[in-house]
Amino acid sequence: QSWESSLRKGRLPLGKRDFVKDDVWPEEPLFGKVTDVMSRLGLPRLIRRHPEIKSSVLLEVARIVVEFTRSRERGKLVVVEDQQEDEVEDDPWAIEDDDTNDSVVFEYRPMLEGELDKLADQLAGNIQDQFGS
Repeated sequence: QSWESSLRKGRLPLGKRDFVKDDVWPEEPLFGKVTDVMSRLGLPRLIRRHPEIKSSVLLEVARIVVEFTRSRERGKLVVVEDQQEDEVEDDPWAIEDDDTNDSVVFEYRPMLEGELDKLADQLAGNIQDQFGS
C-alpha cells in the first residue's frame, strides 16, 4: 500500500514514515538498491504521468523481493571439506582408499552481508533492464 500510494504521488516511499508498520519493505539492502534504480530511471514521475504502468512496476518489485528472500533463506551452496580426510592423515597406520573420497559433499550456508548486497544489486538491475531505455 505504501509503494502504491507513493508512486501514485510521483515519488518513492521514503522509509519508515511511509509504511503503516515500522518495517520498511523490502528490507535493506534491497530497499535502497531498488529505490536507487527507480529514482535514476525517473520511474515515479513516469508512473504519475502513466498510471497504467504502475502494476507492472509493482509486480517486478514483488518478483525481485520473492527472489531475494528465497535466495537469502536458502543461502549459498558451498563444498564441505571432508573431515574424514583429516582423520586419516592423523593416523599413521591408516590405509588410504582413494575410491572413498570420490564424492563431493555440498551444503547451504547463510549468505554474508556483502553477498546479500551483491544479490540486491543484481536483482535491482532487473528493473533497469526491464524499464530502462
